[in-house]
Amino acid sequence: MDKIGSLLARKGRLPLRAIAAYTQLKLPRVREGLVVLIQHNLATWAEAPDGRGLVVFYELSIRAVLYRLRLGDVLQVARDLFDQEGQSIVQHVLLWGNLTPTALQQDCLDWPKLSAKRRSTYMRALQGLIRRRYLTAVQHVDTMTADDRAMVLDAEAQQKLNVLPSAAELARVRRQRLERSEAEYQEGTLVGMKRKIADDGDDEALKVRVGSFDMVEEVDLTMAFRVNLERFTLYLRNRRVVEFVHERTNRSGALVVQSLLGACEDKMRATHEELSPPVGLVQITQQLPKDQHIAQDIDLAAGNGGDSGYDLNNGSSATTQDLVRQFLDVLRADTAGIVFRDDLRGAGQFRVSFVRARQQLFDRLLYAYLNNRFGTLSCRVLRILHDKGRLDDRQLAKLALLPVKDLRRHVHELLAHRFVQLQEIPKTAERTPSTCFYLFFASPAASTDACLALHYQEIANLYARITHERKARTRLIAKTQREDVRLDPSLLSSSDRKGLDRLEKIMDLLEVCILRLDRQVLVIRDI
Repeated sequence: MDKIGSLLARKGRLPLRAIAAYTQLKLPRVREGLVVLIQHNLATWAEAPDGRGLVVFYELSIRAVLYRLRLGDVLQVARDLFDQEGQSIVQHVLLWGNLTPTALQQDCLDWPKLSAKRRSTYMRALQGLIRRRYLTAVQHVDTMTADDRAMVLDAEAQQKLNVLPSAAELARVRRQRLERSEAEYQEGTLVGMKRKIADDGDDEALKVRVGSFDMVEEVDLTMAFRVNLERFTLYLRNRRVVEFVHERTNRSGALVVQSLLGACEDKMRATHEELSPPVGLVQITQQLPKDQHIAQDIDLAAGNGGDSGYDLNNGSSATTQDLVRQFLDVLRADTAGIVFRDDLRGAGQFRVSFVRARQQLFDRLLYAYLNNRFGTLSCRVLRILHDKGRLDDRQLAKLALLPVKDLRRHVHELLAHRFVQLQEIPKTAERTPSTCFYLFFASPAASTDACLALHYQEIANLYARITHERKARTRLIAKTQREDVRLDPSLLSSSDRKGLDRLEKIMDLLEVCILRLDRQVLVIRDI
């Protein structure tokens, strides 16, 4: 399977026989490997006409592979939100790729041996994971890429037109497809959940009022589910924004932003949204944890209430809603500009600007990374280029307070790693190097790509180190896997035990480094 995956990562889309020819594997083995990759949501397929028939092309999802770097954070989030039962469910689904609830109960959780209370706890955790879209139902279209699905839907819509479509009609078809997809998502209809009329034995917390009936949502036990890693990434994105607000304000300010994002989390679709959905003041107040007191983190003795409409000096005690309003005013006045009021939707609607949050987080990460890797002077040069735009070496040296010789060394170092770009300006029509002068400049997009490439390069080096450490201790690892040693660990000598302890410490350090780098990748790529 590793041969097939690495081949698809290098070559891109390939048909079945081409994969077999490149890997020199037999067709049954290639089919088995592709089935495993599709089962774990790592590969997709698409049909393309070829003469009289159809050819199936297979493609590896690089993004799905890179998501596997943060499985540790994913399991921790599942534990934080849904306790140990939620973590166990997510872990088993990740292990199998996708599972039906029936298979999860019978093959993974040892369902017959669990008590009725434990079964109820597991079912509540499973329903919570599905309702909040951390587990999503597996459908036929999931094995196709988003672009392929869009092309199929657009082709079906174009066939309904009686005439050859114009460019405006094609744009209208695409716009209608996007609007229909957004409307279906916002309706909150979950595939894999069934509704029935509630009876007296059902949990009150699970009842939903539909018309004149009380309904209860149940999990469809025949539907297969997979882990929605993008949804977990969205939660990690929101948590990173909350941590940033905590650093700029205080604990209660972070709680207010956490409540704002939590109130609209169900309406969020992707991590690259520019703005959060609008949320009212009442919703934010209701979302606050009941055991948290935010009054101790704000000084109510000064100020006149700003434009919030609440007078802080009238001697009355402030309610929770008044306190939340004051915190939102403070966050809106912050220079970071992450929280703002949406005036188009009324005075009580607030939103979070993920664009501003990403800019603040990425700038801080970028300059800290450059300072650590290239030094303070290179960091200063890049800051000047970001602020001033295109400059030649003498102008840049004057602003950076450096000799031209030293400045060129730092600029060329940044140029080699693609943080800085070069523009050639000819003085004459000949465009010879002697008749040109050169301007250095840095763009945010190029800095993002360069920083992301270096992070992935370091992650690849860490995985290469893991492979080297394991290969250097192949004999010791093989010895520990023997049946007699598993039954009686005392058969290992003291030197073997020391070697295992050292290997375990090295593996832990390397995995922690990978996890830290992936958290930085979250800021660079997924916010």
